[in-house]
Amino acid sequence: ENIRPSLDQFSILSHWAVNGYPGFDIAGRSVPADATGGDFYDYVPLPGGGLAVVLGDVSGHGFGPALLSATAKSFLRSLIMTQEDAGKALSLTNELIIEESLAGQFVTVMALVFDSQTGSLRYVGAGHESYVFDRNGALKLTLASTGFPLGLESGQSYSLSDPVLLEPGDFIVALTDGVVEAASPKGELFGKARLTDSMKTVAQFSAEHIVESLYEIVEDFRRDKPQNDDITAVVVKFRA
Repeated sequence: ENIRPSLDQFSILSHWAVNGYPGFDIAGRSVPADATGGDFYDYVPLPGGGLAVVLGDVSGHGFGPALLSATAKSFLRSLIMTQEDAGKALSLTNELIIEESLAGQFVTVMALVFDSQTGSLRYVGAGHESYVFDRNGALKLTLASTGFPLGLESGQSYSLSDPVLLEPGDFIVALTDGVVEAASPKGELFGKARLTDSMKTVAQFSAEHIVESLYEIVEDFRRDKPQNDDITAVVVKFRA
């Protein structure tokens, strides 16, 4: 039977982020496909102020990927909190994961760095992308991957993007491929188009409501088809 996070756990994480970083409404949730999951997300305070929101997905399923997921999350949190640049933190984490992981294992990561003073976002993606929507739920920008997944090749260098200025009501959706690759009983994939269309119906709501609604939409699409991959989503809404 799947071990799933309770709504209480989900709410505590959301409220911690909101209270600690005014101007941003933040919520996340992860539902593993097996008893243990390879997805993770985290909210990391930065040395000079601001907040990094990190989301990751380890290849494979089961105990091994779950162990690497916990290790990668710990490495990233420690390094992002002590490095001036989240990109450098990913570069160092890549080397550590190569030492810790089994052959063929890798971790896709998206790190979103928010500055509540300027309302700006910088990001670095290791084999992972995220999406920026406006207050009406229209897709404004795709935050594309900026490098290889972690753990594949030593010596990789990751760097933060130029600042992306956010407007009040804009929100970022970061998720693992368990969302877009969720399959219907007929074998059809949920896909990016359904994701973007679904955001138009929930854009006015809180980050927590958007996350919960996305899960309900995906569950309704899958119906009784078994969940084959971990599903993780984080929403960050800029309220200014």
